[in-house]
Amino acid sequence: MEISQSRDLEDDNQNHGYSFIQLADDAKLFSNFKRKETQEKFFQWGLTEKNLKFAKYRFNQTFHLVGADNFLRDLCNDKTIQSTFEPLSYLAGCTGVKYKKLNSEVINMSFFDFLVEKDIATADGYIRKELEELYEGISLGDRMRKALLWEESEYFMELQEDKIQNEFIFKLFQMISIGGSICQYEENLKEYLDLIKNLYKDLITVAKDQDSGEIKIYSHVFLVEAVEGLESLFPVKDHPQNFFFVIVDPIHWHVTLLYHKWSNYW
Repeated sequence: MEISQSRDLEDDNQNHGYSFIQLADDAKLFSNFKRKETQEKFFQWGLTEKNLKFAKYRFNQTFHLVGADNFLRDLCNDKTIQSTFEPLSYLAGCTGVKYKKLNSEVINMSFFDFLVEKDIATADGYIRKELEELYEGISLGDRMRKALLWEESEYFMELQEDKIQNEFIFKLFQMISIGGSICQYEENLKEYLDLIKNLYKDLITVAKDQDSGEIKIYSHVFLVEAVEGLESLFPVKDHPQNFFFVIVDPIHWHVTLLYHKWSNYW
């Protein structure tokens, strides 16, 4: 009888769509984001409360990847989301979401070894300098920044492989390392990678696979590009430093929202 009632409840939830409750802001929530060292780096890199937003919610029913369209639409239409997550606060009604599904398979920071292998940085992590160019308000004074953004750079083409561009942690790396409009850049990759490793722990759900015993990532990551019903998701349209990640934890029924908008300083 209890099983039947449980199934009836889930069927009823599915008929009414997803709803969301914001998680309490305790010490464990975004613990690595809140660390003093992280906040100091964020300030140095121009990632301020003005342009960087993050929040976490619990949803009310099982998530299925095939239902991602409905999930994202329900998320954007949810009154709790709209009242607590500023980027969606002016949304009157969402009819659909344009997004890209990202891979989230990296469990080791050796993923970024390609930056040394492709001669973007030295073996001890120092980022190679380049003649400065200005692109979309961003100073491109080293090989890493040009590889990330400057299409005329030979190193830009080196990073266009799908296995790099479609990986969530790479997009997170770009968001953090390029930063905001007032950014004091680092000279060594280690400064970025150490911090990204910690942030990644706050964002991704890992667990041991019951069959293989190996550590596996269970999160699904979506890069939202546009929300139908919202005139503009980002104040500066089509800027490479605009990001809106929706990260679904299907085990605990949690979803994390991570948003960065480019804001012109001048």
